Amino acid sequence: MIAYIREDADNKLSELIERDIPVYSVSRLETYNTCKYKYYKTYIEKSKEKSENIYSALGSKVHSLLERQFILKRNNSKEEIDFRKEILNELQEVELKGYSFSSEKVKEKWIYDIIHFCNNSKFYEMNIIENELHFLLDFDGLWMQGYIDAIVDNGDNTVSVIDWKTSSAFKTSELDKK
Repeated sequence: MIAYIREDADNKLSELIERDIPVYSVSRLETYNTCKYKYYKTYIEKSKEKSENIYSALGSKVHSLLERQFILKRNNSKEEIDFRKEILNELQEVELKGYSFSSEKVKEKWIYDIIHFCNNSKFYEMNIIENELHFLLDFDGLWMQGYIDAIVDNGDNTVSVIDWKTSSAFKTSELDKK
C-alpha cells in the first residue's frame, strides 16, 4: 500500500482523474451498496441531478463552520462562530434550493442535535493538530480516498482520529459522546 496526504493526495487524485482511473471513497461504495441506479447516474453517467441532498448540503456547512472555528482557535482569535445563527441561515438557503427533510419532526431533531453538538461539545478544548486532512491510498491499483475531519493530540502520546457525523441518528443518551 502507498499513501498520499495533503497536496500529494490532491495532485495524485488529479492525475488519476485525468487518466480516468476510478478512485473510491466510503460514500461512493456506500452509494453502490444502497442504490446501484444512483451509483450509475452519479459515477458512471456523471449526472449531477439530485446527487446532493439536504444532509450533504447542511453537513458541508457544519464541517466548514467547524474548520473555521479551528482556524480561529489556532490563530488565538477570541472570535467565536454563532453556530445556531449560521446553521439556521444555511437551512433556509438549502430549503430555498428545494431540499427538505422527510418530516418536520426529523428537521427539528436534526437542528436540535447539530446545535447541541456545536454548543456543548468539547471540540473547543481539543488540541487539533490536523483538520480536513485529504488522504489517498493505493492498494495495488485499487484507489481509495477520504478526508479525516480532525486529528487531536490527547496530551498523553496518543492521538484521536475524528469523523464528525452530521446526518446520523443517535439516541439522546448517546448524543454527547457521538
